[in-house]
Amino acid sequence: MTTTYSLVNTGRGGRRGKVKGLGPSGGPPIAVVADEGGDRLWPVAALQRDHGAGAFPAEGASREFVLWSYEDPRKLLARVTTEDLPGLGSGGPGAVYRVEDAHGVPLGRIRVRRGSLLRLGRTRWTVEPAHGRPARGFAGRLIWWALWWTAFMPYNLVVLIGAFTGLAEDPVTCPRRLILRDGSGRAPLVYRGMLDDYRAVDGAWDPRLVAALVGIHQTYTSVAASDDTDWYAKG
Repeated sequence: MTTTYSLVNTGRGGRRGKVKGLGPSGGPPIAVVADEGGDRLWPVAALQRDHGAGAFPAEGASREFVLWSYEDPRKLLARVTTEDLPGLGSGGPGAVYRVEDAHGVPLGRIRVRRGSLLRLGRTRWTVEPAHGRPARGFAGRLIWWALWWTAFMPYNLVVLIGAFTGLAEDPVTCPRRLILRDGSGRAPLVYRGMLDDYRAVDGAWDPRLVAALVGIHQTYTSVAASDDTDWYAKG
């Protein structure tokens, strides 16, 4: 069995996902919701940027935010902090994020190693749950990257320039599908770029860890992330 997670903006009626009967919340409007195949979505957590937290500068790859209960905005579920920002290496710049519950008990780590468009490198993601096997994957399938660099290149150049100059409304996205597999070949989570959702195997990971991954990953899905396309930048 799998559960589908997505990021929604309840203040806009769920622009990033279909909100089905989701009740009002007195907390932050950005939420991670889960669809278990029923008539309504289950709110996993509301996300809120934690300004002033962490030992790294706020700009760049640093991510500091908290996960609140959607039904009770005063109830802390988990916290995401930046543990390390490795510099430029053979695999490109990276970041390590630590996810803890409300009592400071580790739920897991999320690692990202940014790829380089100029070096044709794909971004690598690693999730290390506190209990379970780590899972790794690369953003985008090779076949779609090949098409992105060849057949779609003229269009991508035009839209990319438009995005950075403010002439394009939509973010520029590279091939985004992400399949995270553990050492046994099992895939506890799959991100479907076209649908912009995350299918997680039930019981594989703590839902709070999945919600933290969704919150972090959504800030990396656009080449030209801006205040209009990145929930964290607007937080």
